[in-house]
Amino acid sequence: MRIADGDEAEAFRAAIDDRTKALYVETIGNPRFNIPDFAALAHIVHENGIPLIVDNTFGCGGYLCRPIEQGADIVVQSATKWIGGHGTSIGGVIVDSGKFDWGNGKFPQFTEPAPGYHGLNFYEVFGLSGPLGNIAFIIRARVEGLRDFGPALSPFNAFLLLQGLETLSLRVDRHVSNGLALANWLKEQPQVEWVDYPGLPEHPYHERAKKYSHFN
Repeated sequence: MRIADGDEAEAFRAAIDDRTKALYVETIGNPRFNIPDFAALAHIVHENGIPLIVDNTFGCGGYLCRPIEQGADIVVQSATKWIGGHGTSIGGVIVDSGKFDWGNGKFPQFTEPAPGYHGLNFYEVFGLSGPLGNIAFIIRARVEGLRDFGPALSPFNAFLLLQGLETLSLRVDRHVSNGLALANWLKEQPQVEWVDYPGLPEHPYHERAKKYSHFN
């Protein structure tokens, strides 16, 4: 693993070499609330034949930010924090955009025979030209990753997460409006030295927040 020196697109470009397999970023960094330039990063990684993977946990289940629309290839997120929203279940989500070409020569695990599946070539069957669409990554994540590492979500916890999903928009709208009101109040208090919230116009990532999220 290599960590980019800074969060501008060129810092990530400088960290990529011929061994790099993916670029991984968060929608909103913790604790700085820094927001990556998704479009610029997508351009860089696709020039290098690698995917852009985004942890969209703070994108609130896709309600505040939809990285795939900005060029991301794979999105991962905790379902516990916002989709569930009530602390009842532990779970996560992987979303495959279906756009990345896993047969470009850099990912032999997709193009070479899989011993555990009688020599199945995931890319030939589930890749760009496959009859089911480009689902090689997410199929392999299920049949090998889930098989080897687990665990599977229980039906009841899946039900609880679906219940939480029904009120996601209502809850997140209130989170955002409350957060902005609190940030505006705090910055007026003489006891407070600084307030770090991307919804404030003076925040260094405010323009990116407006571009890629619904903070405005």
